[in-house]
Amino acid sequence: MEEIQIVSDRLGEVEIDSSQIIEMPEGIIGFAGFSRYAYLPHDSDGVFAWLQCIDNPSLAFVVTNPMIFFPNYRIDGSEPDFARLNLDQFKVLAIVTVPNDPKQITGNLLAPLVIDSATNRGWQVILEKTDYPIRQPLFAAPPAEEAEATEGENVVHLSGEAEQKKAE
Repeated sequence: MEEIQIVSDRLGEVEIDSSQIIEMPEGIIGFAGFSRYAYLPHDSDGVFAWLQCIDNPSLAFVVTNPMIFFPNYRIDGSEPDFARLNLDQFKVLAIVTVPNDPKQITGNLLAPLVIDSATNRGWQVILEKTDYPIRQPLFAAPPAEEAEATEGENVVHLSGEAEQKKAE
């Protein structure tokens, strides 16, 4: 496997295995010009990770699996931005905002990153049929949507596992 070496403003010198690279053909909202990112776990517990831009070493996002904090977090399979991708197995990541007070950490549940497990291609999808917030405190009560979660034939229920399968 090919290794790429970059000097990240946040992480210093980093060697990236090609298997860690996620291609995001549409970029991330506000950063459309950048499409190659490396998924780098922050530490061994796996709760947080870095999504380090390969093409711009000063660009890196903290991400997490939202199901760790909100086990009933779900994406409605009929969401237009999600349905167009037609994915069978995928990972979901929320971009995290880390303010000076770590107790105030928030995650973007409204526009998660969806990563195709088979191809390592990813997209940021905007969930139009939900009330999930853009800045959901991670260490607070679950969002209203999650508290009211119910089964539905078009709902993709995601467990706390890193990889998910789309409900048929």
